[in-house]
Amino acid sequence: MRKKVITMVMLMCFAGSSIYGGAWLGNVIMRIIYIGAAVAISSATVSTIGVTLSVGSTMRKNKESKEVVMRYMKENHAALVRDIAIGQGPMVTEWGKGFDLTPAEMKTVEAKFEGSLDQLNMMHSLKDEITLEDAEVFSKSLVSLMVKVIGEERIVKLVSKE
Repeated sequence: MRKKVITMVMLMCFAGSSIYGGAWLGNVIMRIIYIGAAVAISSATVSTIGVTLSVGSTMRKNKESKEVVMRYMKENHAALVRDIAIGQGPMVTEWGKGFDLTPAEMKTVEAKFEGSLDQLNMMHSLKDEITLEDAEVFSKSLVSLMVKVIGEERIVKLVSKE
């Protein structure tokens, strides 16, 4: 597990942010970025805005984030399967809002997502018994897709404005 994480994401996720009500999707998106960023975004970018934590602290917070994403996947299983299978729909639209995408960027997401390895990995993560590992695969795949569409720097800016 990587020790470098994005500071602002951690602040958003772990400094009193509610996982209920209107903050739920924003919280899930920030946790998806937290889980996926260490892999999808280069170490150099992460290290410029990140901090090195103790392995125990990182693992605990990463587990908390995976649990939130796993819950999101379970509660929205049918909608996620449908939208990921066809590469568009209400769930994909909500991700676009969470990543602050323009309508043109959303069209690019749909075009790059269809038939991609990210789409395949996300579908495989949505099995009957969703695990923490599935939440990690889902998160890494979604962040990987968004990096391809809007780039690392834009994701870093999105996180730092939160």
